[in-house]
Amino acid sequence: MNAISTSIKMSDDILLIQNGFVAVPELRAAGAKPDDMRLQSLGTIVSNIAYYGYVPSLEATQAIMKLSDAGIYEFWKNAQPALAYVTGEDRNMGDYVVYKNFPKEVLEMSQARYWFNQVLMYWGLPNDLFTEETDEREPLAEKATLKVLDLADGDTASAIYAKLCKMSAKWNDFQNAQAKHLIAAKPHLSIVMDEFAFKENGVTLVAHCIAEAVSGSRKVAFSTATDVLRLAAALSDGDVSLRAKSKFRKFSRPERRFLLGLIENAKHIEEDFAMRKEPWKRLLSGLHPADFNVERVSAAYNRLYNKQVHTLDARVEKGLAVKDVGSLELLKSQPGQLLRRLHKAYDLFGREAIEALKAVSHALTVSQLVKLDGYLATVNERKSLVFTPKGNWAKAQFVENGKAKFGDADLADLRDHISAEVGSRLDALYPSGFNVDPATRNVKLQASGQELAAYGRGTVFDIPQNTKFIRTASYWEAKNGYGNVWFDVGWNFYGEDWKEMGTVCWDSPQPFSSNAAVFSGDPTNSKDLDGRACQMIDLYPQKLVANGVRYAVWNVLAFSSIPFDGVAEVLATMQWGEEPQKGKLYEPSRAQMVFPLTGKALTKYVAYVDLVERKLVYMDVGLRANVRSARSNEKEVGEMMPAFVEYLASLPSIHDVFSHAQEGDIPVLYGDQGVEIDGEAWVFRRDNAENQVVQIDLEQLLNAKGDVAAAPRVSREAAPHHP
Repeated sequence: MNAISTSIKMSDDILLIQNGFVAVPELRAAGAKPDDMRLQSLGTIVSNIAYYGYVPSLEATQAIMKLSDAGIYEFWKNAQPALAYVTGEDRNMGDYVVYKNFPKEVLEMSQARYWFNQVLMYWGLPNDLFTEETDEREPLAEKATLKVLDLADGDTASAIYAKLCKMSAKWNDFQNAQAKHLIAAKPHLSIVMDEFAFKENGVTLVAHCIAEAVSGSRKVAFSTATDVLRLAAALSDGDVSLRAKSKFRKFSRPERRFLLGLIENAKHIEEDFAMRKEPWKRLLSGLHPADFNVERVSAAYNRLYNKQVHTLDARVEKGLAVKDVGSLELLKSQPGQLLRRLHKAYDLFGREAIEALKAVSHALTVSQLVKLDGYLATVNERKSLVFTPKGNWAKAQFVENGKAKFGDADLADLRDHISAEVGSRLDALYPSGFNVDPATRNVKLQASGQELAAYGRGTVFDIPQNTKFIRTASYWEAKNGYGNVWFDVGWNFYGEDWKEMGTVCWDSPQPFSSNAAVFSGDPTNSKDLDGRACQMIDLYPQKLVANGVRYAVWNVLAFSSIPFDGVAEVLATMQWGEEPQKGKLYEPSRAQMVFPLTGKALTKYVAYVDLVERKLVYMDVGLRANVRSARSNEKEVGEMMPAFVEYLASLPSIHDVFSHAQEGDIPVLYGDQGVEIDGEAWVFRRDNAENQVVQIDLEQLLNAKGDVAAAPRVSREAAPHHP
């Protein structure tokens, strides 16, 4: 059922902070004025929030300033644990690193001494026998870039839920946990599948509430039988996407009645049965329609068994096999199918396939059209293509691009048509137009299959020029009596041409004689009662570049072949800064990425760094790898990365959405530092606490089809903040 790991915690305050908001309690001081004592308290609160890398917006600051002493206490009592959880500070990662004076302690140690210590620690000897007394570290004095927290109001939680429903991609783990938390607070809210832009999200939520749905205390509404099939798979811990075969569990009689009732009231059930005959036969056999008064289901079930149902898909495939142009007309009746088969159709029918797609483009969403445009913009020039069988990146195939090229005129014509189609919808929703920041090309749309962030694979973050080190960590807690287990952080290094140049990880702690990268020691978590351990790696960009390194790929590998959700928690974090020996080993204000790793995977390639361009690029894929050592994967990862980078370039960005609209006044920005905003905008990273931003509804735009004519509904929804 795509279960969420126990590592994903959720509360009202965590949910708000993850979405860029903070709640201020209604505990007001009588006639509150900004006197010296209150300003001092406010300064303390703002300083405390800044420690975690955040700053309250002007509106939130004004609300905090009006609090009584009891209100300030209540505010911080709620906000501090949530800030500590979201940033990873509450894990106290530095306590579980082998060498507490890292990196200095390791950099000054000979390789012989390092491995002598390490072997004896593996044998179970106390770490204290081999490590130095912990030095007091100089306090952090670096200026951090703080992320703005806007003031939450009574509608914020509902707006976040509405945003989740409208998302056109599968929820990541945080979003899934958020939706379940929000629905639990709304016991009388109906779950209506037609309100979900991505049906798997709604199905997952219904499965979570199945006891309430079956009992009738939670109303649910399904319009297609296929979504009921997804629900049965979810309830059986199967594949909700229906890409892989699911073994349906035995359902109770109330559950059978409930599922059959949903199918009975769905539209076009025979067509849905025909599309997936084998799983429907297995499911219906277990549901026993004859036990209930479901006449439509029983009749369709009989036709299914008597082979009297036929799919559009089969007719299309038959037509394509003999190059029957009539198959284009069949595909036009299902525009989504034509979209998926466009390249094949173009290969067979040329210009006619382009005209067919143009004729039905009004029925496709903005999201579908900009994804198609990204594909068209890059496919002719791509050297390789990536195929992920059933969405499984561990089985990804990187093959030479052998697709027939689109003709230049046809390509230009279709892309112009897409631009006009998307632009007309955006203009109808926002007639005043947009002022689009070119830097928004670096912000990709979230796609299905991601697990970590609310921004898309390929999103780019600039590494500041004053950054002297990059520190990544893997932290884990294994309470399940496994003894010593490891979730190893590692970096693979490559030159200009993606030729392997070394690795830093547990069995390669200092790969360069110039100390360009260093590993913190390999912990043995069995020595902690809760099975906690942490590894850290420091990279020194200038030294790496001097060694000929351009690219570095960050990964976490489950050495013990226990998946990420097989232990209480696995956390991956990245910090960067100027002085590696100053501040704590983990400083939340330095943190750039904080991701709990969940699911059945054994690998996670989180991001890669272009050290020459000083860019961090988000990846979030579980590529196939030898989990015993990142060093074993240098060559294979280097061979995969050029094709993967090409794939990232084809994914649509925020700029690819808004650039089709007419130019106007509404800002669309990567960050709002140095920009004044008071009203509608879309901002990826909120940096300016004085701005009053009414975030425009990106999901509404992405879901818009060709019948858009109404003015926009403005709502204060959460911007996709960089966690």
